[in-house]
Amino acid sequence: MQISGKKMLGYRLYGLLYRVFSLLPVEGNRAYFIMTHDSSPESNCGVMKALMQKKGFRCDTLTRREASSARFIVRSAYRLARSRHILCDNTFLPLSCLRLRRGSTLTQLWHGTGTIKKFGQDVNEGGLAKLEARCGSNITNLIVSSDATREIYAGCFGVPVSRVHVLGLPRTDALFSPSFSADSRRRLEDKYPSLKGRTLVLYAPTFRDDKNNEQRQFAMIRSFVDNFVRTLPDSFCLGLRLHPFVSSGLGLDSSLQLLESGRVIDLTHFRGTNTLLGAADILITDYSSIIFEYSLLRRPMLFFAYDLDEFERRGRGFYRDYRSYVPGPVITEEAELIECIRQAVSENKNSAEHVHAAVIDDFIADSYAYTDGGSAERILALLTEETG
Repeated sequence: MQISGKKMLGYRLYGLLYRVFSLLPVEGNRAYFIMTHDSSPESNCGVMKALMQKKGFRCDTLTRREASSARFIVRSAYRLARSRHILCDNTFLPLSCLRLRRGSTLTQLWHGTGTIKKFGQDVNEGGLAKLEARCGSNITNLIVSSDATREIYAGCFGVPVSRVHVLGLPRTDALFSPSFSADSRRRLEDKYPSLKGRTLVLYAPTFRDDKNNEQRQFAMIRSFVDNFVRTLPDSFCLGLRLHPFVSSGLGLDSSLQLLESGRVIDLTHFRGTNTLLGAADILITDYSSIIFEYSLLRRPMLFFAYDLDEFERRGRGFYRDYRSYVPGPVITEEAELIECIRQAVSENKNSAEHVHAAVIDDFIADSYAYTDGGSAERILALLTEETG
């Protein structure tokens, strides 16, 4: 992938402004959060921002919406140059045109707890790969949740393993609260009253990079939604958590009139993935990293990987054998998926007994070095130790 000349000009201007503003001193209690993937309070950056504000840090934020305007460049470069701590949840390409100044730290939190499919330097090519590598050279700390992902993430971001710290991800801290699930369900039902008394099936498919498969994905989602409502009883509700590009391509408001019935809810733009996971009775996905968070709830997970063979052959590919790694049944046919939903509910009246406990326990043990809800505090301790 090549970057347009206009974007590169903007990145270079950003780098130039950063060097100018670096003539000013770093402010020791200032933190800058680059939240271009998820700006919600439940995100990795959102949780860290709340904690650092509580501890007396001055916190500034850059969101995707703000970054889409050319006017952000001056303000953002100034904040970046003046901040002691910079924390981000995505690869921020303007970093490719600057070298982080002495006295500042850049902590990459990313937006997922683990990974199934390959990403970053393991899949990108051309100009994008070069820019990402330059961004990676500025990373002071790369935070992961387990030893199993330490080397993988080091390779994805192009950083030495010594900069990768197994401390856990802030967004998972809330999941260890005893009231998390009940609070999440209550928040979602307050916004969507039609959920009350119903089994919520959350469908969160991964965005496909291959434009050739876009129409196939649209058709599959429409067919699944139709069959869900037609074949499952009224006590079932389907929540759609789609990539924004997929949601806009589907034209949900016009093509899926079922949204008006309350049986299907478009949750694509709901701010707070954790709340959705806590409220959902069943998760359906394919290659998404949200399975790492959802596994902590020990509830049914179904993996609707209808294009698995093609994804393995022509897509990004995986770090491990997909079928044996994911903690739930892999399904490729829609009829089987509907039946698996029925079975999951009938076997899951009061608990996740249908899930083989050993499978989930092994998955969690492999994915988490800590299950104590203290990840944000550990990261803050690292940052304050580094800067004295």
